[in-house]
Amino acid sequence: MGLEVAVKVSVEEDEKDMLDRLNNKHLSLLRAIIVTELMNKPEEIHGHESEFHRVDDAVKEIQDTLNKLKVPLKVLPFMSSEDEHTARCSLRLIINLLDGGNHSVQGIAVCELKRLKRLQSPPPPPDSLYDYFLSNRNESFFIDVQTHLIDSAGVIKEIRSLMQAQLKEQAARKAVRRAKAFILFVLNKHLNSLLTRP
Repeated sequence: MGLEVAVKVSVEEDEKDMLDRLNNKHLSLLRAIIVTELMNKPEEIHGHESEFHRVDDAVKEIQDTLNKLKVPLKVLPFMSSEDEHTARCSLRLIINLLDGGNHSVQGIAVCELKRLKRLQSPPPPPDSLYDYFLSNRNESFFIDVQTHLIDSAGVIKEIRSLMQAQLKEQAARKAVRRAKAFILFVLNKHLNSLLTRP
């Protein structure tokens, strides 16, 4: 009986790992669609205005298409994933979707129009990130993001302290080498003076 439970738990963990890897690949592919077009943008705008604006328009079109497919809203739950890589992939995708201040992804214009019309009907499902955050009173998303930020900050502090410890250790080794070299120099000089005496 215990072996069956252990096998079942192992299979569930394997399926969860496989699903996480699949999610990461999908998120990365969606992000690559935008990044590929962004890489075509010239580094300097001077002399390349038409190409610069063409790429901006192409990126905006991709962002708008993904927004119409509700990709930003479908990606948000992945940001609170327990898997650190999935959370990072989803955050990178959201950042690329918001690149250039795309209003349709942010939903600012849509929300302002709704506010002006003062619709009395029940709120529709969210159409944008802005709608999502206004309509969703679930703070777990923000708590999960904060937890990821705190964990990342802890990792950075740990890496920094390890690097400082390594630097101190290297400095100590260097000081020991210098001390040994100085002692050898003094001994050598003293021995030479003893050997050259009449």
